[in-house]
Amino acid sequence: MALTSTAMLLALQATNAVTSAVDQNQQGRYAQSVSNTNASLAERNARDAILRGGEAAHERHAQTRKMVGSGRAAAAAQGIDPDSGSALDLTSEARTIGELDEITLMNNAARESWGYKVEAAGHRESGRQAAQAGRTGAISTLLTGGAQAWGSYAEGAGSRSSVDPNAANRAGRAGNAAAKAGARASSRRRP
Repeated sequence: MALTSTAMLLALQATNAVTSAVDQNQQGRYAQSVSNTNASLAERNARDAILRGGEAAHERHAQTRKMVGSGRAAAAAQGIDPDSGSALDLTSEARTIGELDEITLMNNAARESWGYKVEAAGHRESGRQAAQAGRTGAISTLLTGGAQAWGSYAEGAGSRSSVDPNAANRAGRAGNAAAKAGARASSRRRP
């Protein structure tokens, strides 16, 4: 009867360890999927920022042309030559200010786009780390579950044989140490 209850306990512990490990791995993969989706949205926002900046600069260019044309027409209507003197200076200044506005709009759009690209990279890295944490957690759970199963087996067999009762504790510590070493090693690796 003791062998049967020990075998059932071992089976339950193994099933629990495997189920927990699978859950941890799936959680890591899900978090990575969510992060990748957020990264894709940020990249889309980066492209949109550039498009909006281009449209705003184009609109400003059209406004500048309209303003310059109106100024030239007003000068001509008053009998002033729009291609000389103060009228020419005002036209040139209006064009220069318009061009600076266009450059500013494009520069602001590029900065906004860059911010979204940095955000996307952060999301991708966060997702990669979540997936790695899920894998590391799964491995740790399997190792710990195996050590616990060994401890249960050793306890059950200890009353009937000469199994070292401290072997389970040593196995558990070794499993935890191996899991921590694996986590440290994987955190040093960069793809």
